[in-house]
Amino acid sequence: RTRAAVGRSPRGRACGVVPTTRLGAMGVSSDSAPAPKPPGAARVILTVFLYLGLNSSLNLLNRYTLGMAGFKFPVSLTCMHLTFQICALAPIVLLRSREGKETHRAVVKRLWRGLFAIGTFMAVNISLNNASLLHLSLSYNQVIRASIPVVCAACAVLVEKKVPTLLEAVGLSLVAAGVMATVAGASSQLE
Repeated sequence: RTRAAVGRSPRGRACGVVPTTRLGAMGVSSDSAPAPKPPGAARVILTVFLYLGLNSSLNLLNRYTLGMAGFKFPVSLTCMHLTFQICALAPIVLLRSREGKETHRAVVKRLWRGLFAIGTFMAVNISLNNASLLHLSLSYNQVIRASIPVVCAACAVLVEKKVPTLLEAVGLSLVAAGVMATVAGASSQLE
């Protein structure tokens, strides 16, 4: 059973409601950790703009490197990107363990199968995307990648049995129609 108890400060004064969980007839209870505070609107907006800016910059740089600069090794470029990510994130991982949070080693030990699967799929995804930039324009590549939500929704139906709402289905249909129209229009121009 879950009950609310009034917490006591070291001096014996009531200091608020503290949720506790009763673990059995012995009356043993444990305090549960407070829910994390959601990020503020400014942080969310900054994160979205950083993601869009950095992602766009990376795509433009990849297109320049693979298309205009004459670098013809997309897998090597992928390896360089992943090496840079490891070096850039290493300080964050090291600082996390100093703050008393779960260490990187403990997280990897606990979640290694999932991390391995995600890493494998991401490496294949990045490699194929970089390889496609050898043959497609960046804008065409991005239009095709815009269909990813449609594929994710189909996978969610098959794997999670989560059917999109009517509004989501309409949005996904519009995305799919836009991608198909763009690909069909671009293909007819090439012929």
